[in-house]
Amino acid sequence: MARAVRLTIEENHSLRQAGEICGIKFQTLARYVKKARNDPGGNIIMEPNYANRQVFSEDDEIMLAEYIITCSKMAYGLTTEGVKKLAYQFAVANNRKVPDSWKANKTAGSE
Repeated sequence: MARAVRLTIEENHSLRQAGEICGIKFQTLARYVKKARNDPGGNIIMEPNYANRQVFSEDDEIMLAEYIITCSKMAYGLTTEGVKKLAYQFAVANNRKVPDSWKANKTAGSE
């Protein structure tokens, strides 16, 4: 990401050209270029922050995965839809903040 920002700002490549060279979508690159131009010389974090939308903690994910594996070993394998419903029920039972789409569908998303 830093290389693509440098190509855009210092070497005057277009966002699309720099994005193609570095394999980054130009919209994402535009966001980081804007940050870099607004704060020259500042330390800009060039990493995604997935935690802002994370529903389960790492421990919750491990617990849920172990349960699914145990069920599978007992010949009670769950379908993909079954796992999504289980994840939603687990989140609701543990008072986790879930996206509105989960509430509407009563199931977790595919991610």
